[in-house]
Amino acid sequence: MLAAQAECSGAEIFSGVPLAQSTISEHLRVLKDAGIVHARPVGASMVYCVDSAPLLELTTAIGSIAASAPACSPTPNSEACS
Repeated sequence: MLAAQAECSGAEIFSGVPLAQSTISEHLRVLKDAGIVHARPVGASMVYCVDSAPLLELTTAIGSIAASAPACSPTPNSEACS
């Protein structure tokens, strides 16, 4: 929802996500702490937006991991990592 628009009010998020407001608030707090979401007050409400820079860094890191990982061919008899 946040990534689909420039910014989103807390009320929009709370009404658009089928979770308790406290659960959504906790997820938003974690995303803010991680620097992925920014919030600013507008009147008595908060407006949230996604910062794409950390997501681009994550995309790059995941791409590097994927490029250097050995091929995986799981079979019922394959040995687990030790």
